[in-house]
Amino acid sequence: MRIKTAQIVGNEAIYKISNQLEVEQLKTMYGDDIGKIEIGIEYIDPRRFSVKQRKLFFSLLNDIYRYTGQGVKELEEYFYQEYYSATFGGVVDLHNSSGTTLSEVNLLIEIVINFIFEWNIPVNEAANILPKNEAYFLYGCCKYRKCMECGLKADIHHVDALGMGSNRNKANHLKHHFMALCRRHHQEIERIGRKAFSDKYHLPVSGIKLDLPTLKKLNIRGGYIND
Repeated sequence: MRIKTAQIVGNEAIYKISNQLEVEQLKTMYGDDIGKIEIGIEYIDPRRFSVKQRKLFFSLLNDIYRYTGQGVKELEEYFYQEYYSATFGGVVDLHNSSGTTLSEVNLLIEIVINFIFEWNIPVNEAANILPKNEAYFLYGCCKYRKCMECGLKADIHHVDALGMGSNRNKANHLKHHFMALCRRHHQEIERIGRKAFSDKYHLPVSGIKLDLPTLKKLNIRGGYIND
């Protein structure tokens, strides 16, 4: 179903359904009881995808090809299908004549990056243009324990200190920020400081917050029940 914002009054928004057939379908399903209708809203950046996004996408595919031997064209079609499944029928296209948006390609790239993390695929060509300042990349590094600088096996480190005498097993880690660094880069950031580390590697060092399922998956114990 495609809808667009028709009017915003204060904190209330009125949306317009663009297809009359879909209106008739809603009437058939719900009759006059519109209070039962639930609609998920996703705000899309309408700007067309960038050349940098396309370059990153195909650089990632090239890295997967070098590791698996699967052809780039086949990989492209595979990830288009994954996007189709993830968006319940969405279509994405990176040809010059395409009207695919920035937001749509961001999701496509996120799907590819998750695949790379999950299957431990080394990234070479795409390493210098990976969106290391993007939250989902930093989240993936933590989720799959990959160093956000070199991609090697990492430990999950607190960015903000827990405080003197704090018990890590009782702390509410939902309130804290984390980053994934291998032993070598963790020692380096401790030695030269966060600002110098960020300047050297062009990486954000503020860390990200992790949700409860991810914290449990990473075996980061804490006192979550009463918070």
